[in-house]
Amino acid sequence: ALDARGPAETLERANRVLVGDNRSGMFVTLFYAVLDPQTGALCYARAGHNPPLWVRGAQRQVQPLCPPGVILGVTEDVGIVEESITLAPRDALVMYTDGVTDAVDDGDREFGEERLEALLMDRCGAPAEDLVADIHRAVDEFVGDREQFDDFTLLVVTRE
Repeated sequence: ALDARGPAETLERANRVLVGDNRSGMFVTLFYAVLDPQTGALCYARAGHNPPLWVRGAQRQVQPLCPPGVILGVTEDVGIVEESITLAPRDALVMYTDGVTDAVDDGDREFGEERLEALLMDRCGAPAEDLVADIHRAVDEFVGDREQFDDFTLLVVTRE
């Protein structure tokens, strides 16, 4: 990634390495992006990972970023597509693992993408730290005392 290749080419190269010698059966899902903090330009590609959510503060919209691309390490043709957006002031990019949306309550209901998107709609324009705290609190309240078995990883980037 440090040799100025774009996200799609970088993921394609990583996949060739994994597929080329994958006796252990390793695979990976991921979202890879390059952000220009001065302009807000974000170039990105996805390899089977949950679509990050673009929270558009001024428009009060939440838009999943869903370029095609399958998990790395399984097949030679992963169909990675690179796309780009521009984060405006007050926009956020919310990246998360499926442990956030797959968290279940005592009735075996999942927290789900709809709840996550609704929470983000209500908090458009909030600072990154507040969004992280709000998502953690909402998931914790939703699951109650139910033990969870998946990782819960969350990264929020905002443009001021």
